[in-house]
Amino acid sequence: MNSYLLDSAVKIIDIAKTNDVLVKLIGGLAFWEHCPESRHLLEYFDRKISDIDFVSDIKFKKKFDKILQSEFDLVVDNYYETIPSCLRSVYYSKDFRIKFDVNYNQLIYSHIIDIRKSLYQKNGITLSLADLLLSKLQIHNIEIKDIVDIIVLLTEHKFGNSDEKEIINLSHISMLCSCNWGLEHTIRRNCHTIYRNLNNNKMIEKIDRTEITIKLLQLLNTIKVSKKTINWKIRNHFNEKFSWYNKVEDVVNI
Repeated sequence: MNSYLLDSAVKIIDIAKTNDVLVKLIGGLAFWEHCPESRHLLEYFDRKISDIDFVSDIKFKKKFDKILQSEFDLVVDNYYETIPSCLRSVYYSKDFRIKFDVNYNQLIYSHIIDIRKSLYQKNGITLSLADLLLSKLQIHNIEIKDIVDIIVLLTEHKFGNSDEKEIINLSHISMLCSCNWGLEHTIRRNCHTIYRNLNNNKMIEKIDRTEITIKLLQLLNTIKVSKKTINWKIRNHFNEKFSWYNKVEDVVNI
């Protein structure tokens, strides 16, 4: 099923490209695409992928809408189309078995991450590895499927300070965290959650725990020592006294 979904996603991206529409892949399929040597682990963890998630620039929305509906006969979810300035569209296959989620300009979930720079980088059919990792680490109520995606990505890729192919740009993650206390706080919490799963979850017994632990510590140390902005320092003073993340029910209205 994962291979079928990936083939479908690639076909959509290719058709969009021929129409001068820039679209890239995120979500579970993007992790599947970047981790060919670890797909057996995704299967071992029974990581099921049922959605196809895209990102694009809002200026392409009308053209991409037309492509998805006329070329691929997808059904639009009109709920999102009625929300003013909404940076998201949702579609379904005719049989409603496959959901197609499109985010424009930003990933707006537990935290807001601007993806336009990554969108225009020459890094293949997906966002950069750093932004893919951020898309999972920014989730406040992180689930096992997200933890699996993160572990598999860290198993197969190294940290660096550039957006070279198959390198996770640690500088990019650190820069975003240095000016956003809430994002950094969520990432810290999730790193500890992932570590606990590494040591307590029997599902992850086939993973090299030492390698993943070292990378989690590398990430935590890098964001810890980064130079923080004034806004970060002010927000740090209040810690968890106030909510530091977007609640799921409020996300669509941001």
